[in-house]
Amino acid sequence: MGSSPTSLPCILLTGALGSGKTTILQDLMRRGDMAGTVLIVNEYGEVGLDHLLVSTAVETTLLMDNGCMCCSLRGDVVDTILGLFSAVERGELPPFRRILIETTGLADPVPIVRDITLDPALAGKVHLGAVCTVVDGLLGPGRDAVGENQVAQADLCILSKDDLADELELDLIRERTQALNPVCRLYLKARDGLPTTQALETTHDKVAEASETGHGKGHAHHSHASVHGGVASWSIETTQPLDWSRVRQWLDHIYSLHAARMLRMKGILAIDPAQDQSLGQSLAQDQSQGLLVQAVGPVVSPPKRIDVARADRATSRLVLIFRDLDARAIAESFVAITNHDPEKER
Repeated sequence: MGSSPTSLPCILLTGALGSGKTTILQDLMRRGDMAGTVLIVNEYGEVGLDHLLVSTAVETTLLMDNGCMCCSLRGDVVDTILGLFSAVERGELPPFRRILIETTGLADPVPIVRDITLDPALAGKVHLGAVCTVVDGLLGPGRDAVGENQVAQADLCILSKDDLADELELDLIRERTQALNPVCRLYLKARDGLPTTQALETTHDKVAEASETGHGKGHAHHSHASVHGGVASWSIETTQPLDWSRVRQWLDHIYSLHAARMLRMKGILAIDPAQDQSLGQSLAQDQSQGLLVQAVGPVVSPPKRIDVARADRATSRLVLIFRDLDARAIAESFVAITNHDPEKER
């Protein structure tokens, strides 16, 4: 489901228990530019905002002094969001600008991403903003699968407690976080501040500079793989236009066989103009646009056109992050199905 001009961004905030998520959440909600936000908390009592929280019914949503609203998740994110819109229509709540969902420290964000992205009841009402994960700046990403998955599935990672961390240890934590997710934007809370409202609302649907892949612009025409713990990533960068029908076939192959092992996929592709018809009229090529493809967990979003810098319009960059898969097998399947080998461009 793509975003419409009238749909509202839905931002996810996740992070391990004790990571500093509560403090970051409080700091975000105090900011003036976050006015008009609905905060949905899906575990009553875990977040240190008890004085703001009410019962689990949307009908008792609390309007805060700064124009934000706060409620607890009733168990179904779709029903909760629809209930908020209904309350606005009935005049029981003022209109809001965005939704911020704070997940439990033990939660996989994928089910919420699936609902926001794919549920037809929310189509045209909300779209996915950034998936934002808080990482403990003293302890680093969680050592278990849940903590690693939360980092791997993020668009933004915020390192908390960086003002308390030893410089060397902090560098190692930054490296480990970036190794788990080479496509995330990394913020050090004390040094960089928190992401802007615009970054929280739009990062999921943007691909930043080439450095976002973790490999930089100086490494064109390559295929790259890395492994960190149980999480691995594979990426390509190529200036040879791609055949979308073949790329789509490859993605269908990967996600039909290994959906449960896929953590994140993000890329911007330069499609062969001769293959534009396979994308359909709504995605007809514009020379100033590339094709954004991405997924969180097994949830693959529909492709969409986005503006790209002139210098990047002929370059495709794609990153896959996964668990318990051989990156070489991913690379080999890409070559076999797309009939495209970046290594031969060198």
